Amino acid sequence: MVTRVCKEEYMSAGCIDWTKISKLTGLNQLECMELCDMEDYKSQWIYDPKTFSWDDANRMTDFIVAKYPGTLPVNYRAVSNYMWIKIGDCIDMHNMLQGKFRWTDEAKDRVVQMRSQGHTFRYIAKQLSPLLGASTVSSTYYQYTRVHTPISEEEKQRITELVDKYVGKVPIKEVIQKVKND
Repeated sequence: MVTRVCKEEYMSAGCIDWTKISKLTGLNQLECMELCDMEDYKSQWIYDPKTFSWDDANRMTDFIVAKYPGTLPVNYRAVSNYMWIKIGDCIDMHNMLQGKFRWTDEAKDRVVQMRSQGHTFRYIAKQLSPLLGASTVSSTYYQYTRVHTPISEEEKQRITELVDKYVGKVPIKEVIQKVKND
């Protein structure tokens, strides 16, 4: 019912007046925001360091603090309706504002690409998220490139020779350390 009333309001007025929706449904404004599952017509929010403004971020944070204090779980549907931004984007923005960052392979590849172009970790961090630190980017970069750097045929042959050299001569637990030391 709330979604239907919201859709009718949006189609006629071009926006949603939550006070009006509240009166029409008999629910308070927050309940209306929590129940309205309308995702059409909402804006997308994608972090862009060139256009990022703390205004929207602070507006969202103020709403969350006021409506969901303490340990009360945040209802992102209400946040999405309050901000009029798609729900997934609200979740991403909130996580970024808490210093959390979702490290996808795409994000890691972007870091590797930007690093290969000579950018500093500090610069790269700000390109990804407003609160991401250079040390986190650096750590992720080195872990990712170490895991994704292929071993050359020469290195494989050398490792095989060293393993063969020690297998049967030293306890198996010590083989890896001996190979690393050689």
